[in-house]
Amino acid sequence: MRFKVDFPVEIFFGEGEADRIGEIAKKYGKTAFAVIDPFLKGSAVEERVERKLTEVGVKAVPFYEVVPNPTVELIDKGTEMVRNGNYDMVIAIGGGSSIDTGKAIALLATNEGSCWEYTERLGANVVRPKVKGLPLISVPTTAGTGSEATPYAVINNPAIHQKCTIVSPMVFPWHPL
Repeated sequence: MRFKVDFPVEIFFGEGEADRIGEIAKKYGKTAFAVIDPFLKGSAVEERVERKLTEVGVKAVPFYEVVPNPTVELIDKGTEMVRNGNYDMVIAIGGGSSIDTGKAIALLATNEGSCWEYTERLGANVVRPKVKGLPLISVPTTAGTGSEATPYAVINNPAIHQKCTIVSPMVFPWHPL
């Protein structure tokens, strides 16, 4: 039996790896849009990440509006905030929904339109990303979806009762911790 795994991302895992976030983030700039699971608001995880970023001069602006099965409206709102702000990177902290939200926001921050236009839908004219998104660092806090290692971002459109996926190699996180 033979297996081959070819990830175009670096994945760091192990005790204390989250402490390296400042060292990694400072390579990309000084301001991060931090997509954080609201469950983690005020937690030791959030405090630790913020402290490590602050130590190297990176400011993280938190976005706590993540919901299970991230919606078009949520992602487009976060995308507009990043497009209108002066962000150098996106950091996603939490489970699959937080990371998928961060992945979509990072990608759309440098590409035009709504996230829904980029989802795979039967019979639809799907927009393909023209450029790579903002640098994205993901910090998974659950063992489950593996979103930190996939080229997918799942998006829910409650208005039409559909859940579809952005599928692109440009969706991979740059640095999952």
